Amino acid sequence: HTPLQAPKRLVDKYTHISNPRRQVYLAMIDSLDENIGRILDSLENVGKRENTIVWFIGDNGGVFPTERFPTSDYGDNGGLRTGKGTFYEGGIKVPFIGSWPAKWPAGVRYDPMVISLDVAATAIGEAEVDMSGFPSLEGTNLTPYLQATVEAEPHHFLYWRDVGQGGLAIRTALAKLIKQNDESPYEFYLLPGDPFEKNNTIDEFREWAIHLAERWNTWNQGNIGSAVVQDTVYQRQTFQYWEERATINREKAKTATPYQIDESDF
Repeated sequence: HTPLQAPKRLVDKYTHISNPRRQVYLAMIDSLDENIGRILDSLENVGKRENTIVWFIGDNGGVFPTERFPTSDYGDNGGLRTGKGTFYEGGIKVPFIGSWPAKWPAGVRYDPMVISLDVAATAIGEAEVDMSGFPSLEGTNLTPYLQATVEAEPHHFLYWRDVGQGGLAIRTALAKLIKQNDESPYEFYLLPGDPFEKNNTIDEFREWAIHLAERWNTWNQGNIGSAVVQDTVYQRQTFQYWEERATINREKAKTATPYQIDESDF
């Protein structure tokens, strides 16, 4: 995340990369790796590593350049479409690593869908916390799946919604229905053959899309509103204002002259 800052000794490792912002970004990841190692070493030194769950999860995909943010060009989502702030794969498909030496096999790649909601469900389930009287969690305890003691998958459907902008998404292992915001059209992608989401097939697979929409509606009926970001009109007007200001400032910058110190100011 910005601000992009990292120790010079690490930035110097990436001077062969032409983009200076990406140099620093990679150095930040390098520093993160170093300090995760320090945490793991500390757990090992106090005898806690074996029975401690450690998660490493991206909160969203990497940034990508846009007209409004042209310098957000230092991320790399491996060819996935767009990135942070969207419901395309580049925005929601992220690193997800878990380690628990006492119970989970090491070095295993688990392909079925998982989500960060599973972190709390796994911790609560393994700690055998009594959740009577509390709302049920949407996440799933992943331990039985990682240990291969069950043949089913943790999730057949994953859901997202953005109440501020009216966006939504529902994903299965095969397909995804998305709407980026309340002004954008619905899109439908068959992911195994189109992982980079280049072919919107909603007209061809309309019935399938409707089925996913019905599933999303059923899920969303149990959700609550957000008093913080519910006002989409206010948000849209705010974004429009700053976009207009940015346009004006860019035009002013083209003819701006450097400021000169006038001795009469002293």
